[in-house]
Amino acid sequence: MAEPTRTRRTVGLPTIERRPPTDPVLGWRYWQLRPDGLLRSVTHRRVVWRPDEPLRAVCLIGGHAAPAAGCACGVHAEPTLEILRSQGLCTAPGEPLVMGRVALWGSVVTDEHGLRAEFASPRRLSLVTDEASPPSGILSALGRYCGGVDAVTPGDALGDVAAAVLSFQSMSR
Repeated sequence: MAEPTRTRRTVGLPTIERRPPTDPVLGWRYWQLRPDGLLRSVTHRRVVWRPDEPLRAVCLIGGHAAPAAGCACGVHAEPTLEILRSQGLCTAPGEPLVMGRVALWGSVVTDEHGLRAEFASPRRLSLVTDEASPPSGILSALGRYCGGVDAVTPGDALGDVAAAVLSFQSMSR
């Protein structure tokens, strides 16, 4: 029998574990692709992810090592696609949306904020698009981050309601 899918976070004591880069925790997250071909965080828009370079978390509030229990700092990801899709989304207009799997290692915290890690690197990326043949330049830019790159429909990446809202926003520009 399959294990039930966790679709809701539970509030409880945080767990903190130390994970090597060879045995990371895998999570889900969104990015946007900047015009220069670099990924950036959807929520912290000044945080840029560079190809072939793990992202290292810093605490923007407390000045302590990230992630830390009792703080929301660290590189965020969700443990399941269902939880990621339930979070809602706020994107910058005009920048392609990307979703995917991310490897998390170093200090990894699991708590009401989801997964938060000291280090992260994309493992598989999907361009969110309705186009049957996504632009090869965009797929090529994403391919610099990891070997696994494909395309996914907005409904599959975001859920039907969020995809409809995003579509309406893009038509309103």
